Amino acid sequence: MLASLDQKTSSPFGIARLAYDAAGMLVARDSFYVARYDPDKKEFEFVLQADGTDVWAGERHPLGTGPTSQVVL
Repeated sequence: MLASLDQKTSSPFGIARLAYDAAGMLVARDSFYVARYDPDKKEFEFVLQADGTDVWAGERHPLGTGPTSQVVL
């Protein structure tokens, strides 16, 4: 799968999309996201978010109290 990287998929979103597609070959996925954490700003950049078959580039969100934040804390 990584051998198929090109300019379109070498962006953070493109690489995250490859992970999303690969996960879909292994398991059913109702929701999916790839996020990067910025410790200086204490916020997440959601590179990719998906709900069912709807996939979009995510947003930035501050560290909070939800499950994703608990992993970081």
